[in-house]
Amino acid sequence: MNSMYRNILMESAFAKDSAQYFGWHQARISDWVDSIVKALESGCDWRIDSILKWNQQLGLNLMPGQGGRILEAGFGTGSFTIAASQKGLDTVGVDYTADYVKLARQLASIAGLSEEDLYTVFRQGDVRNLEFPDNCFSVVTCFGLLSYVDDVVGTVREFMRVLKPGGLLFLYSSDHRFPFENQYGIPYLPFMKKELFEIWLKVFEKPLAGLSVIPTYVSLPIFIGIARTVGFQILNSNVTLPESEISGQLRKLTGNVEMDYLTSDPAKIYLLAQKVKETGVQTEGAAFTVLCQKLLEKLYPGSF
Repeated sequence: MNSMYRNILMESAFAKDSAQYFGWHQARISDWVDSIVKALESGCDWRIDSILKWNQQLGLNLMPGQGGRILEAGFGTGSFTIAASQKGLDTVGVDYTADYVKLARQLASIAGLSEEDLYTVFRQGDVRNLEFPDNCFSVVTCFGLLSYVDDVVGTVREFMRVLKPGGLLFLYSSDHRFPFENQYGIPYLPFMKKELFEIWLKVFEKPLAGLSVIPTYVSLPIFIGIARTVGFQILNSNVTLPESEISGQLRKLTGNVEMDYLTSDPAKIYLLAQKVKETGVQTEGAAFTVLCQKLLEKLYPGSF
């Protein structure tokens, strides 16, 4: 594996933030770094393959010279934007965190992007208030960002604004209906109030700092409802685990005790967390993918 990629990622703010906010151990950070390095070295990305498939179906004009542009909202390490740029796709990434912008530019430089591209492709900005004109992107992508945004509806409206009519929104996010918190890597009760989740984290000896950076619980039904309200047409959606498994996994944690009964009392949450930790109950997390299109004509009052 490319040691330059690896060294930069291991020392990056991204890795340090994951340890500080969510208690990632060195082994988990190393596995995450290996997956990013593998993607950067291969130039292969399932997300690009999916977008190019929809490019053919929807006529998004993404191939070089056709005028179609892609926006990645919240690029993190920048691996998607780097791979898309290497394939000649006109791609721009926006991220709120200056350290992540610096990281993405470092990795992109090793990957061979020009000095000019480092500053035009990777930009610091707020996805809730994008500094782009209306109707200027053929595709907006958002991978793993939605839980970190405190105004999901406003953010999705902003994606709608910058998309061209007929453009594609491609979103991937953790599904918080499943009783496993992906960032912390622990079982938990879905949609717990923050004060109860704080008790849960203390029992599992996890840092509380992550509570401040995950302001929003999202799920596939919640997002589809928001997208439709804003005016998107849903083209495709899926979850990485069958939704039928949710109830069975919850029973692993709670037995047959009703969620409302547990989440009304901090003392009950504390006792349950202790039991789950001591018995080593295992649950699985899931993520959802949604592809939706900005319609050519308005269907809803107030939609863009």
